[in-house]
Amino acid sequence: NEGGNIIFEKLNRGESVDLSQVDVGPGRTDYEDAIRALAALGIKVVAIDIDQRSRPSREEREARLTENINRILQENPNSRVAVLIGDRHTLRHHVSEGVPSVGKRLMEAQVPIVNIYFTGGKSLIPKLITSAVSRAGLDNHEFMLDFRPYTNLDGTPFGKGEADWVICLPQQSSY
Repeated sequence: NEGGNIIFEKLNRGESVDLSQVDVGPGRTDYEDAIRALAALGIKVVAIDIDQRSRPSREEREARLTENINRILQENPNSRVAVLIGDRHTLRHHVSEGVPSVGKRLMEAQVPIVNIYFTGGKSLIPKLITSAVSRAGLDNHEFMLDFRPYTNLDGTPFGKGEADWVICLPQQSSY
């Protein structure tokens, strides 16, 4: 969205900005923290989503996200792009009946993607993983799990290739 890009341009120049003026995620300050950390490392931050106040349909939103990612890749063919979007958008199937996800659209366009899903931290979702981490006494540990070997297993969290890697962050909440 245009307002987001103006604020992100200032952030990319090292200026102080108020990210609360931009919809950077589902009302979570950790998205803001991630965006500030990326900019501090010199990684260019750009807005790729539709302004949610316009109430886009699922099709419009998935198409716009995909279009913006493709535009960035076309403008910078040798670049690598990290996209902070929710897991429903990265599904390798459909967001809803008849609406292919961004992940599915990119795969069909032969864009190589790696899905990395974050769990833990301030979020208890997906509970299957955060509960198992807690029971194993690993609440305060950060680690990565390679889910690629479980791509075709039904009933496995992130089965069917929905995540290539899962990064588990130290829990900040209690069950």
